[in-house]
Amino acid sequence: MQASVLILEPNLTISLATDFIGFNPETQTASVGTYPAGNSFGLSYSSSSTSKPTVVVAPGSVGEISYYTTPIQPPGSGTANMAVNFLPLSEVGPASSWLTAVTAANLDKAAVASQFPAGTRGFVGLRSGKGADWNYSWADVSYNLDLSVTLHGFGYETQPNVAIQTVPETRPGIAVAMIAGSLVAWRARQLHRRNRKVASSEHPVAA
Repeated sequence: MQASVLILEPNLTISLATDFIGFNPETQTASVGTYPAGNSFGLSYSSSSTSKPTVVVAPGSVGEISYYTTPIQPPGSGTANMAVNFLPLSEVGPASSWLTAVTAANLDKAAVASQFPAGTRGFVGLRSGKGADWNYSWADVSYNLDLSVTLHGFGYETQPNVAIQTVPETRPGIAVAMIAGSLVAWRARQLHRRNRKVASSEHPVAA
């Protein structure tokens, strides 16, 4: 169960190979072209090519990215570290696989199995370090059909060594503090809204 999760939805997009989005889930800050202070991450293009979007650990930051390794085609040309695409309501935590020695993972790459091909939106798993402790977070990311990259939002678990659950977006531009059990509350609100719509359609108010 989550202790306290902070969510921010900056909705930032880059489309030039020279651009990047820097963001810090802990301090709830994000911007285009700069990395916020502290343990930050970024979305950028590798090798100045929009066909190679990546998620990176900012220089000087202590952080890791959830990844998997896949062979590059043709065979014999090495391997690629690819970012995992977590589904909504998935858990990002100690049980995930973490990229420890390299500071970047590909969202997509030519001729490599990818969970973020162009036109895909999903959650990237992240964690930032404080000594022996890790704080887990996620980034809601799209690699768009026009090859632009969008950071829709990100969530941060404030309690060290506690997994975080990916959640659907709330309202753009709103910072939301979520307390333990908040996901249950979110589901209840959604059900309540659906029930109200059904009730209003079955019993319209007389003019």
